[in-house]
Amino acid sequence: SSTVCKRTDLATTFPAGSRAKPQKDWLSRKEAAHYLTLLGYPICAESLANKAANNNRGNGPSFERRGWKRVQYRREDLDVWFRAQTVRVL
Repeated sequence: SSTVCKRTDLATTFPAGSRAKPQKDWLSRKEAAHYLTLLGYPICAESLANKAANNNRGNGPSFERRGWKRVQYRREDLDVWFRAQTVRVL
């Protein structure tokens, strides 16, 4: 089953209509989802969590676990993963 992303998921993290990319080096899962969406890969935090399940299995971007529940994504890793997901058609 697919995860339904809600537009309100990012309301507490970014102002409405925000198109600015986060400038931090480390992003929370919600911030990472927003960043990837701005890059052109629409995804929600729940989908990133699903891709991170079972030790990532190569499906999602690399992340670091900080404590039991907190995960963070390095912006550089998100850029690399995004480029790997992009298919260039000539």
